[in-house]
Amino acid sequence: MATVAQEFSPQNGERAGTRRRPPVIAAAGPNGSKAALDLAALIAARTRRPLSAISVVEPQRRMSYAVDHVQINPWKVEEAREARREQVSEALRSLNAKDDAIPLVPTAILIGDAPRLITDLALATDAALIVMGTGGHALPQRLVSREITLATARRASCPVLAVHPSARGLPKRVVIAMDFSAESIHAARSLRGLLDAGAALHVVHVWKPIASSIGVSALDRADDDYARTLPERFQRVLPSILADTDAEIVTNVCVGDAAAEILQVARDVHADLIVAGMRGLHAIERLFIGSVSTALLRGATCSLLLVPSPAPVEYGALTRLMQGTSTESDPRRWNGELEAFVTRNAERPAQLELIDVVFGAQQQLHGYPLTGAAYEGRDRRIALMFGGATAADTHLTHTITGVQNISIASADGRDSALCIATDDGRAIVTFLEAAS
Repeated sequence: MATVAQEFSPQNGERAGTRRRPPVIAAAGPNGSKAALDLAALIAARTRRPLSAISVVEPQRRMSYAVDHVQINPWKVEEAREARREQVSEALRSLNAKDDAIPLVPTAILIGDAPRLITDLALATDAALIVMGTGGHALPQRLVSREITLATARRASCPVLAVHPSARGLPKRVVIAMDFSAESIHAARSLRGLLDAGAALHVVHVWKPIASSIGVSALDRADDDYARTLPERFQRVLPSILADTDAEIVTNVCVGDAAAEILQVARDVHADLIVAGMRGLHAIERLFIGSVSTALLRGATCSLLLVPSPAPVEYGALTRLMQGTSTESDPRRWNGELEAFVTRNAERPAQLELIDVVFGAQQQLHGYPLTGAAYEGRDRRIALMFGGATAADTHLTHTITGVQNISIASADGRDSALCIATDDGRAIVTFLEAAS
């Protein structure tokens, strides 16, 4: 039985150069795939990416007389696989007849568990997007297809676009679920390259007042304070969403159940697409997709884009965009955060201050640019390197042990401080204004 690695390989006829850019993967099923293939081809053409098609035949199993034994008829499976190959090949020939500029990589027709094989292919090819159908118009088809899409989204490391059978062309009316988290902002930014010209974006924030939720009128002030922050929150987010697009944007604030309100806005504006972020960075967390995303997929009457959490460095940047500070407690991510911090702040004169619980604050150095930072697992140690622009300049290294977490503060889109919390205090790197 072929694996993803065997099926998708240069020896199987991959065109030279087609993997220079991450592909768009079209997951073609037996029902409701035409709209998904058509939209995948449009997106591939728009983003100048190769198009890769995968279709998974899930074998029908029947129980034998032996207890707990499952039999699979290999002849039936192979017949189904060849029939699916011809079906998908015909669909791709139709696409090429419309636009032969789309580079195609070999079609993978595999046997097994669809969500696992689709996401394995996406990971093996560093795919930019997985495009799937949501089934035909019949209820059983929709239920099966959406559950496969849901399972795929739980595993995927890239966005998953679930295409409704009624979809025609790139989306023009889009509803974005926005809770101002790093996940939702990242999801909104993932729309780049997927929109039709002159698109309208409806950014929807849904919240539940605390006072009415728990019946405590004394919390009315907290609800009022939160409501007053919403215009500023939108102002922080919108420039990031609107970058590189001429889309019209409309903000919506709703009170109530998040999924229900988002679906209602989508119906009211006749949306072509709903966009939602998914929470969870760890493998166990990803098994339990957020209830809002699940409800949206099961209840949407249009296409839905599900976007996984951003990479840790981007997650921190988006968190700082909304909160001004981000904190990372996982040592496995410290080197990535530190390297990105040093790169962003190259040549900025800095100062290092140590704050000890016993001895108080002590300035260690002043005016040297931060040239490097690295974490070593031994003694939970971070080394900070400072120095001049050339090898002849003075270079200083300061080592900090017993690290608990690192925090980065920013203001007006620029880093202002790096704080390293330790068992005994903290080390703080701040930046000096350039001399006028």
